[in-house]
Amino acid sequence: MSHEYALRRLWRNTNRTNLEIPNTRATIAVNSTYAEKLAMLKVQRIYIIAIVFLALWNVIANKDFAQDKSESIREKDLRQIFTRCPIYDVNETVILAHETDCTKAYKCSWGKRYPLDCPWIDDKKTQKLHFNLLKQYCDWPWAAGCIDCPGNANDGYPSIKISHDVNNCNLYYQCVNGVKQLRSCSSGLCFSATCQDCVRNRTGGNCE
Repeated sequence: MSHEYALRRLWRNTNRTNLEIPNTRATIAVNSTYAEKLAMLKVQRIYIIAIVFLALWNVIANKDFAQDKSESIREKDLRQIFTRCPIYDVNETVILAHETDCTKAYKCSWGKRYPLDCPWIDDKKTQKLHFNLLKQYCDWPWAAGCIDCPGNANDGYPSIKISHDVNNCNLYYQCVNGVKQLRSCSSGLCFSATCQDCVRNRTGGNCE
């Protein structure tokens, strides 16, 4: 009896083990499948978030580009050009063009003008940068719009006035569609690039 009992017990234990092993494997397989699905869901979520982020970034970039382009057009508007120093400091630095010299300018501070010199282009000091009235910084002479009319077909041609290339204060050029047209001041007046007008006394950036 004891031998038969031992065999039965062994048989039961063996069957129980054989029955439990597949269940354990099934559980492991289910857990593994679940983990894989979770991993796939995480990857899909990351992918969706990346797509949304790129889409938003593209919209923001296009908006910024459009804003920058509109600002580049607005900076050519004569209404944005300062001809006198504001009495109170504004949010951005205001620089006025020199009355005659393209390589010089005036920096404004609390209603007063302070002379500025554009830096030399080369170490030999043969040529200086020119002040760009529209962009408010020293620029390459060919791009500054002090000797030649600024602008291009894509951005437009600002209708500014530039000094005459001959030392005659009565003469100046009006830029019309990027072309210089000769103009002259009334008797007793001199053209000032600072004031963008003909004045009686242009010395020191004066517009009176």
